[in-house]
Amino acid sequence: MKKILIIVIAVVVLIGIGVLIAKLRGNKTPQIREEVTDQGFNIAQGKDQISGQYIDPDSVDFGVAVYLNATPTEESQSAANYDFNGLKITSAAYKTSDSRKAVENFYKNQFGSDVQTGEFIQGDTTYKIIKSKAGTGPIVNIWTDAGTTYFAIIKSAG
Repeated sequence: MKKILIIVIAVVVLIGIGVLIAKLRGNKTPQIREEVTDQGFNIAQGKDQISGQYIDPDSVDFGVAVYLNATPTEESQSAANYDFNGLKITSAAYKTSDSRKAVENFYKNQFGSDVQTGEFIQGDTTYKIIKSKAGTGPIVNIWTDAGTTYFAIIKSAG
């Protein structure tokens, strides 16, 4: 019985010390800072930062052609230069009424014998990934939503 009482007292004392330390330190969770404009965005928390500068999708050379029957998505943010803590990429999003298979075949032909494909499923959507086996050049991500085929071309900008 004496041992149990000592353990209970020790636990209560440790909890009290923990609460006191937490109050003295205050909330040390870094605040999230956001800045969003028509030209881009910047989101930071502590040392981590994500930023994007919107660009004209026609101004980007991805190293592969844009699918012929595609247009940029309606959003003014359809293309951007991104910076994820120093990792820089450029991406543009497009849409077409053509089939996903037609877009896949177009990009498989663009990469030729160096093509590597994969896919992943998220919910009801299957995303097809097409890229170079050598890991050079862009990555093309293709999916379909409500009868429209969308794709994003992503390349390293650094």
